[in-house]
Amino acid sequence: MLYTEAMTVENFLKDSAQRLNDADVATSRLDSLVLLQDALSMDRAHILAYPETEISPEAQYVLNSQLERRAQHEPLAYIRGHTEFYGREFEVSPAVLEPRPESETMIELLLTRT
Repeated sequence: MLYTEAMTVENFLKDSAQRLNDADVATSRLDSLVLLQDALSMDRAHILAYPETEISPEAQYVLNSQLERRAQHEPLAYIRGHTEFYGREFEVSPAVLEPRPESETMIELLLTRT
């Protein structure tokens, strides 16, 4: 899906979620929204409150590349280059293991034992 003119947030979310859903990405809408948040430097509430916001062709180009990677089941954290873990932001690449939510649960359990 290549974009040559501005597209709205609403249309992008619909199209990108369908594209990822077709690729059997279970979290297709959420992943599309997260990538859009990064591209527009806006929080989720703002994006959802203003679905008529236009996305520039340049941002669409970047998003298209990221969606292609996600459709190939590359982890979202690797595509974004960062992830949150235990309330902190970490740089992530394929050279490191992506922190798992279960790890936070284990840390909390260990903290109760000290």
